[in-house]
Amino acid sequence: MKWPSTKRLLKKRILKRNKVAEIILNQAVFAPLCQAPDYEIRSPKIVFPPGAVDCHAHVCGPASQFPYAQERIYTPPDATLESYQTLLKMLGVERAVLVQPSV
Repeated sequence: MKWPSTKRLLKKRILKRNKVAEIILNQAVFAPLCQAPDYEIRSPKIVFPPGAVDCHAHVCGPASQFPYAQERIYTPPDATLESYQTLLKMLGVERAVLVQPSV
């Protein structure tokens, strides 16, 4: 078995990184960005009842790890599961329904 040279491995690594950058750039070029969420989380003025449900939410990205489809109609900002869980906790919402986005 012939082992790849260090030069070949380095070239492959650079091409892979460039491919990720190309994917991100293509996403921004073909589909408009949608508005990012307000990251300033504030407690609500009302208290939700026990068992309250957020019945429609999307978790997206990070785009560098989970590339979006080329034929999408918009490009969402990263909205991670961790940030969504923080929001639910701040709001006092116990349950949620995640909906598959069309990106």
